[in-house]
Parts: sequence; structure tokens; C-alpha cells
Amino acid sequence: MIQIREIRLSGPNVEDASVKFGPGANVIAGESDTGKSYLLHCLDYIFGAEELRKRIPEAEPYDELKVEFQNTACDYLTLVRSLSGGDLKAHRSQIDGLDGDGEKIAYRRRGKSKAADVTSVLFPFAGIKEAMLRKNDDGKVQRLTIRTFLPTMIIDEISVIEEQSPVLGRGGYDQTARKRMLAYVLSGKDDSIVVASEKKAIVTARLNAQVALIDDLLAPLEQQLQAIPTDQTEDSIERIEGTIARVSGELAAIETERATLLNERDTASEKRTKAETQILAIDQLLTRYHLLTEHYTSDLNRLDFVTEGAYYFDRLQTVTCPLCGQNMNDEHAHQASQASADVYAAARAEASKILARRTDLEDAIGSLEQRRKARDEERANALTAYQSAVNRLGSVLQPAAANITAQLGQLTARRLELASARNTSDQVETLRARKADRSTLGLARQRGSGKACPEPL
Repeated sequence: MIQIREIRLSGPNVEDASVKFGPGANVIAGESDTGKSYLLHCLDYIFGAEELRKRIPEAEPYDELKVEFQNTACDYLTLVRSLSGGDLKAHRSQIDGLDGDGEKIAYRRRGKSKAADVTSVLFPFAGIKEAMLRKNDDGKVQRLTIRTFLPTMIIDEISVIEEQSPVLGRGGYDQTARKRMLAYVLSGKDDSIVVASEKKAIVTARLNAQVALIDDLLAPLEQQLQAIPTDQTEDSIERIEGTIARVSGELAAIETERATLLNERDTASEKRTKAETQILAIDQLLTRYHLLTEHYTSDLNRLDFVTEGAYYFDRLQTVTCPLCGQNMNDEHAHQASQASADVYAAARAEASKILARRTDLEDAIGSLEQRRKARDEERANALTAYQSAVNRLGSVLQPAAANITAQLGQLTARRLELASARNTSDQVETLRARKADRSTLGLARQRGSGKACPEPL
């Protein structure tokens, strides 16, 4: 539970005025017009009254109200509120230990707000669960607030003197709520499950409005339902979904084959490009090798010419030496013959080297020609594979994919039509059932006590 420990008024340039309370019950007694009822109004104000309903001259210098509470766990809570109105600030400390601005809370909630207010702060502090209480005989409920709970904590002198219960008070608009508050305190059960009843005229009007709304919704749906061909069976959607699944599988197979052919086309294109590159390199080498062969042949012809020149030089009959212009004698002829032999031998040696090199070159040319032939075959095979993939992609797969895609679109559109028709039929059946329920409920209201509560539309 919760106990009030201190009520304090403070203001600028004035000493604080406070009343402190001890453990257990506290009794405030005194002469008339000494501020006893003012304290009650201060508590009502801190508990969420919109304004402080009583003013006394002695309180004019003060502008702020503080109230300190303590619970059974010996925790402290202080609520602070300006005497001019507005929201409150909550501090989890005693009055003398206030520090900072505190937690801002509303003095009460409005509408469906879930903002923190005095009740949502004080009830958990006091170990009290929030509850919904019936506020009238019709079963309408309202939230239990700390102000409704106040008579169980504070009793003024008028309530003591009068014959009525201090908790229930005089009869008034809040008497039902006070009774239910007391029942909640005693039993721990609130009225959150109570369903409010309504007047018969209001319920009848609502039912008629619901029936009229259902008729307005039914009219266009029934027209759509009548326009749907009667040969559509309930399993048409399932059959079309099966066809869609089969056609989608065919399209997936085509896409798989298409991906395979694209890979084969790209591979063939790479092989063709590689073969053509190698053929180009081989052709360049063969051109150079053929030029080198021609050089070797030309060199051999020149060496043959030198050799034949030496032979014919020995057959010449001259009086004077054609080389030095001296008269020919035996010694001089021997020297010329020896020179011709040296030239002949050197020419034959050089020719042997060139012939060996030309033989090696002819072997290299033969090997390159074989490699070129193999690359030609690779290029031809790659070109054939490339054209085969391209032809199948363009003439077979692409038309088949376009045809299946168009078929799939038609099937999807048809399925949407059937789903829309089934949905329309379901809506019509649902609305007709609700209309029948409303009509039956209306008849029951006319015959019954008028306390039934209709279901929402």
C-alpha cells in the first residue's frame, strides 16, 4: 500500500509550509478555517484534479505543491505540481532529496492515450494493479484512477458525520464506480470483461444500418457473380495451377538448355578465335621461313657459280696472268691452280652448311604446315559448333520460349479471373450469412429484453 508522508508548499521569497504525517492512521483536527479542508483539496489536486478548487489567503505567496509518498518497501516518491495547473513531475526520492527536473507525467489521460499519468505512476508504486470498473448499470466501464481510489485513503469530517458510507458517499453519477472500486479492493477482480448494453433503438438502428450496408456491398458482387460463366467448376483453379506448373517446368528446361547452348557458343567462339590467332602466327612464320629458303637457294646458286668459275679458270690459255699481268710460267700457274682449289673447297664447305640449314628449315616448315592444318580443322569444328548453337538458339529455343511465355501469361491471367470469381463468390456467401445473422438478431431484439449486444460488422 501507500502512505502520505508530507505535504509541502513552496514559493519565492517565502519559507516553505509543510505538514508531515507519521506511520499508520493520521487525524488532523483543529478549529474552523484553519486549513484542514485545504489540505484535502491539495491532495485532490496532486492526484489529478484539473485545478485547485479552494484558495486561501495564507497560500497566495506559494506557487508549487509537493507531496511525498512512501510504500511498504520503504521506497519514496515525490510528486511536484505548479499551483497554476498543468502536468506534474515525479521524483523517486524524498522531498528534501529532490534533484533534477524529474519525470514529466500528465495529471490525467485523455481519450485512448497511454501516456504516463498520476495513476500509472502511483498504482505500481503502491502495488495496485490498474483495472477497469463499471460506471453505470448499462455496463460501460472506465479506468480506475487514484482519485476514485482516494476515499479508501482519506476521510473528511463531513463523511464522518453523515450516515452514508465514507467510501460510497452520497448518491451520484459516480456511485456505481465507487461500489465497483470497493468490490475490486475486496475481491481483486475488475469489470474488464463486462460488455456494455445499449438501448434497443440504438441497436435496432445499428442493425438496420449494417443490413443496408451489406445490401450495398452485395449488389455489385451479385452482378459480377451473375456475369461469370456457369461452366467454371471449383477445381478449375487447381487444374490451371497444375498446367502452370507444367508449363513453368518446360520453360525452365528451355532456359537450362539455352544457358548450355550459350556456354557452348561462347566456348566455340573462344576456340575459333584461338585457332585463328595461331593460324595467323603460323602463316607469319611460314612467310619468313620461305623467304629464308629462297635466301639459302640463292646462296647455293652463287656458290655453284664460284665453283664453276674456278673450273673454267683452270681451262683458260693465256700468255699473261689474268690476275697479276705477269708472264705465265710453271711456278705462277701452280699458284693459280692452288688458289682455285682453295676457292672450290671453301665453296663446297659453305654449300654443305647451307644445305644442312635448308634441310632443318624444310623440316620446320613441314611441322608448321601440319600444325596449321590441325588449327584449320579446329577452326572449322569451332565454327560448325558456333553456327549450330546459334541456329538452335534462334530457330528453336527462342520461338519455343516466346510461345511458352505467352501461354504462361494467358494461364496466369485465366487463373486471376478464376480466383477473382471464387473470391467474389466467397464474399457473396459471407455477406449473405452476415445479413441473415443481422436479420435474426434484429428479430431477437424485437422479441427479447433489448439487452443483447450485436457483433461488429
